[in-house]
Amino acid sequence: MRTNSHTLPSSDCLNSHVAEQSGLCFLGAKSTTMQAGTTIDIRKDIKSQLDELKCHPKESYNDVIGRLVSLAIDDEPLSEEAIQGLEEALEDVKRGRLIPESRIMKEYGVK
Repeated sequence: MRTNSHTLPSSDCLNSHVAEQSGLCFLGAKSTTMQAGTTIDIRKDIKSQLDELKCHPKESYNDVIGRLVSLAIDDEPLSEEAIQGLEEALEDVKRGRLIPESRIMKEYGVK
């Protein structure tokens, strides 16, 4: 969603509050499931990016930030075995030990 204003939709979006001061936005996010809220300092360009990441106009900044945080955390980190396999594959690439796609396709009858 793109907005030209630095204010939030008023009535139904009670989960967030923005006040502008000297090029920074102060974003106070309070979720309906959380009791406490806090205020954070963000630049206007970052606030605009958060606006664009909203799934719908009345989505709270708390929900947008929550989505971003959940994307940043990997619940299934790579195993040591997977990391070792990737390192071996990278070494193969560096040393030119590759099989051309055309040869593989010919071997397996893929057109």
